[in-house]
Amino acid sequence: MAKMVILGAGASRACPNTDPGLPMPLLCDLPAVLTRANPKTSYHLLAQYLNSLLEKTGGDIELLLTLLYRLNESFFLPRRQYTLEAEFISQIIASSALPEVFTNLPDAEMATAILEILRKLAADNPGAAVTTFSPANFFNMFQGVLRDYFYASFQRYPCPLHLRLFQSLGRVDCLVSFNYDEIADYSLYSAGKLTRRSFEGLGFDEIILPSRRVVPAATPVPLGRELCELAEDRMNGVKFLKVHGSFNWYGRVNETGHSRDDWTYPVGSPPLLRQSIKGGPEVRYCLGTPGATVSCDNWTASPIIFPFLAKESIYRANAMFARHLVAFQHELRAVDKIILVGKSFQNADRELNGMIRYATYGKANRVLDIVDPNRNPDFESFHRSLFNADSGRRYTSFEEYSCLCGTE
Repeated sequence: MAKMVILGAGASRACPNTDPGLPMPLLCDLPAVLTRANPKTSYHLLAQYLNSLLEKTGGDIELLLTLLYRLNESFFLPRRQYTLEAEFISQIIASSALPEVFTNLPDAEMATAILEILRKLAADNPGAAVTTFSPANFFNMFQGVLRDYFYASFQRYPCPLHLRLFQSLGRVDCLVSFNYDEIADYSLYSAGKLTRRSFEGLGFDEIILPSRRVVPAATPVPLGRELCELAEDRMNGVKFLKVHGSFNWYGRVNETGHSRDDWTYPVGSPPLLRQSIKGGPEVRYCLGTPGATVSCDNWTASPIIFPFLAKESIYRANAMFARHLVAFQHELRAVDKIILVGKSFQNADRELNGMIRYATYGKANRVLDIVDPNRNPDFESFHRSLFNADSGRRYTSFEEYSCLCGTE
C-alpha cells in the first residue's frame, strides 16, 4: 500500500524541539513573527508597515500577500520599478488600470487602499521606505525574517514525532511538506529515508546531504561500499516534495556585480540567476550538518511561495515549483493512503484544490487519516471530498498519532 504524508504548519508547531518563547507559527501567526524579532533590527518597522496594510484586508494575510504579489507582477515588474516612489504609485492610481487587473470590485478597492498607504509611506519616508517597502523588497525581507525566526526557534534535531512517523515509510511512499523549515528534512534523514533518490526528477543541480560517516581523506572508499550505499539509497529513499519551497534551497547567481569604492549597497533589479540545462534557474538543495559551513559563493536564497491565492502563475514561471507540483499530482494518483498532519486545505486557494481534485479523481478505496485538533465534521468531510478518499482514523494531535500509530 503506497502512502503519502502531507505536512502543514501544525506539524512543525507540534515539534517539541523548538523554543517555547519562539513557537513555530501557523498562518494566522505570521504577522506576529515580526514583533517577536530582535528589537535591535529593523523588523519591528516592517511589522508596523504590515499591520497597517492588514487593516485594509480585514486581517487576512493571504489576501494581503496576494494583492501585493499581483500589484508587483502587474505594475512594478513590467516597469522595472524595484523601489517605492510616490510619483510612480500616483501614476498607477491615476491610470485607472486597477479595475482591469482586479476585476473583482472589493479586490480593486483594497488594492487602491494598499497603494494609498504605500504612496504615503514613500512620501513621508523618502529614505528607508523607498528601498525597503516596494512589494518585491518586502517579500525578500519577510522571507529573511521568517528564516531567522525559524532557525532561532530550532533547538535540536531530529524531531521525535516526525522521526517516528517517517520510520514507517517505505520506498514507494511520498512525503509532501508545505513548510519552509527543515524539521522534516533532518528527521527524514535521521530515519535513513532522505537520499539522493528522494529528489529524482525534480531538477536540482546540486544536492548536499550530511556525511553518513567520517572517512579519513587518505582512505579510499571501496567501490563495493559505494555500490552498497547506492543500493541502500534506492531501497530506502522516500520521495520528498517541498511544494512551496524551502529555506535550504539556493539559486546560483549568474553575475557577482561590480565592486564599489564607496561601500554603498546597490539598490535595483534582483541578481540574475544562472539557468539550468534542466529548465529554470539552477537550484541547490543543501542540508548540511547543523553548524557546518558550506561554501555559499555566488549562491543566494531561492524564492519561496508565500500564502498566495494565485499560485498558478508562479508554478508556470518557476520550473522548480512546477516540477514539484507535477510530482505532487503524479504521486497523489498512485497512493492508497494519505496521512494529513497539521494541514488544512479549507481556504480560498481554489487553484491548488482544483489540481488536487483532478489528480485524485476516479480512483476508489483511497483512505484518509487526519491528524489535527479540528473536530468539526465539516473539516473531515471537506478533505475526504478533496482527496476522493474514504474515512480513515482521526487523531487530535501529532503526539497521539505518534504514540498509537507511529510505527505501523
